This record gives sequence, structure tokens and C-alpha cells, in this order.
Amino acid sequence: MLKSLNNSEGKNILLTVLLSLMVVLIVLGNSVVILAFIVDRRLRTRSNFFLLNLSICDFLVGKFFILLTVLNLIVYIGRNEVLRI
Repeated sequence: MLKSLNNSEGKNILLTVLLSLMVVLIVLGNSVVILAFIVDRRLRTRSNFFLLNLSICDFLVGKFFILLTVLNLIVYIGRNEVLRI
């Protein structure tokens, strides 16, 4: 199957894998920051509230925007395979 893929499909598959890995790392990393902020009261300073807001925004971008991009690429790749059959 891999030999039948043309160059643009191979790039789409690679992009899908890399973006999926990125989603996992973004969600896990920002979840750790958010949970640390909730659990440890000493982290609740003014400057850390700024970092918490950045983590929440990055979490939402990773969770929704990048995930939707990955799903769109998967549907696009699958559509090309169906059209070939």
C-alpha cells in the first residue's frame, strides 16, 4: 500500500502523524501545568496566573483546532483511497 501512495499523500500521512503527536504532547503538558496550579497553593501568584491562562489557551488550541485539522487530513486521505477503488 505504501508504494502506491504518491508524494502528496505521503506528506499528508506524515503531517497527520506529526500533528497527532503534537496534540498529545500539548494536551498532556498543559494538563500537568493546570493540575499543578490547582493542587499547589504556593503556585498561585500573579505571574503564575498569566502562565495558567497561557496553558489554558494552548490546551484549547491543541485540543480543538489541531485535532480538527488532523481529522480533516484523515478524511482527505481516506477519500482519495475510496476514489481509487
